[in-house]
Amino acid sequence: MRPIDLVTTEMIEERNRWLVQVSELTGIPTDDILSKSHKGNIVQARALLIWVLVTLRGFSHTQTARLIGCDHTTITYHNKTMNNYPQPMCVRRWKELLFSKSKKEEVVA
Repeated sequence: MRPIDLVTTEMIEERNRWLVQVSELTGIPTDDILSKSHKGNIVQARALLIWVLVTLRGFSHTQTARLIGCDHTTITYHNKTMNNYPQPMCVRRWKELLFSKSKKEEVVA
């Protein structure tokens, strides 16, 4: 395993912090976000978490897959759709809120 793909306890803690934020924002329970469910609203929340971890926090697709409990191709797909396709207004608003929280977190660190 390449060092870049290792998952640390700090990464798990960061995933948990963002998981709770996505859950509060979307109203989807954390267990559902990490489940294998294909319901639209749950998939949207999961894709949002993936977008945060990859795009805002810089985790690799393999690391994110291990943190979420899925295959890295799932990460690639969701990150691509969150970056390249138009989203409903609620998703765009969620992304803006999470982006601003991410910037605040960088200033504190």
